[in-house]
Amino acid sequence: MILRRNIVEIAEDSALLFYGAALSLAYLITAFFLVAHNHYVGIVSRNVPPICWPYFESCYRYRTWSDFTLYLAISSLGLGSLFAFVLFLKRKVGLAYFFLTFIAFIHLILISLDFRNTQNQYYMLMWITFAYLFWPGKRSVIHYLALSFYFWAGRLKLNWQWLSGYNLYRDLWLIPKPLYSAACIYVVILEMFMIWGLVARNRIWFWATLIQLVFFHVISASQIGYYYPALMLTLLTIYPLSRSDRQSERWLGLKPSGFVLVALFAFFQIYPSLVSRKSEISGVGRTFALNMFEGIYDCNVYWVEHFKDGRTVRVDVMDRETERLRCEPIYYYSKTLNQCRSGATDANFLDLDFFMDVGIRSVTELTPVIHQSNFCATKPAFNLFLPNTWME
Repeated sequence: MILRRNIVEIAEDSALLFYGAALSLAYLITAFFLVAHNHYVGIVSRNVPPICWPYFESCYRYRTWSDFTLYLAISSLGLGSLFAFVLFLKRKVGLAYFFLTFIAFIHLILISLDFRNTQNQYYMLMWITFAYLFWPGKRSVIHYLALSFYFWAGRLKLNWQWLSGYNLYRDLWLIPKPLYSAACIYVVILEMFMIWGLVARNRIWFWATLIQLVFFHVISASQIGYYYPALMLTLLTIYPLSRSDRQSERWLGLKPSGFVLVALFAFFQIYPSLVSRKSEISGVGRTFALNMFEGIYDCNVYWVEHFKDGRTVRVDVMDRETERLRCEPIYYYSKTLNQCRSGATDANFLDLDFFMDVGIRSVTELTPVIHQSNFCATKPAFNLFLPNTWME
């Protein structure tokens, strides 16, 4: 039985056993973050207009949970994580495996209820958890999968906006402003080249790389808060755990099955640039790819609403409260669908035209992304994987 083979593989490998506890801790931190700092209940409340993922555009039909029910779901995530953490430490692998699977499923449901829950942290946690629970050759595939997170994040940063250090959200800790560009260039070198030290046999290279990653994540908290650094530090525990194993050579080689999963992850990162030259601003193909900080975008988003009495009203709909989603087409696409549903209840509402222009802050001209007339009548679908003909 497949599940039994996965459980046995974890039980027979001490590094994987304790890594299960680390993953459980990661979900416990996530549950705390959902309640304390992400205003999750305020986003998913049934009284708040939903922003649906393109793969779940009908999410508004299921946004009927009360605040109490939402807190109960998050509490279940937290309690399940705590139980799994203790069970892994007590070597109750079968029951711990069940709890970890349960909390991963609850987490996926919670995140799928609103696109504003999009986080690279959730994305990476889901990939690692999937590999841990269901993929053979777990130890080696997790090593190379986690390494891939850094490599492809570094690739996204190969642009002037990042390398110049010009578009950081706020001041960096411990690093003087004249060194911001050098620090940003160093991060790319660390993520794309030095990162391979994590799978090197040389212990000096390994520990030097790991220490630099820890320092990088601590400094990154100045830009994105504590959650991402805390999560990544838990995911990185697989490396020192494996180094403590006398048979460390077991994870240095990537088996064919592991190569398939790592290659699939790489494909998702490459795919957006294959289907669209403007994927970084159109969002096409990026739902299942990393969306790391590359630079700060500026945009112009508005509707031109038409009414049966002949009135035409321009409405500025740009949301300036969200840093990462402030110029995300999917965000405004769903917001516009909400307006169409709301307009359907107004006898005087006729239709609206949807306009969105996007550009990097350091570039003066904005690029047209969406100029769609009669949006409610046409109701164009947002294709996750192929260019949308109704977008520019």
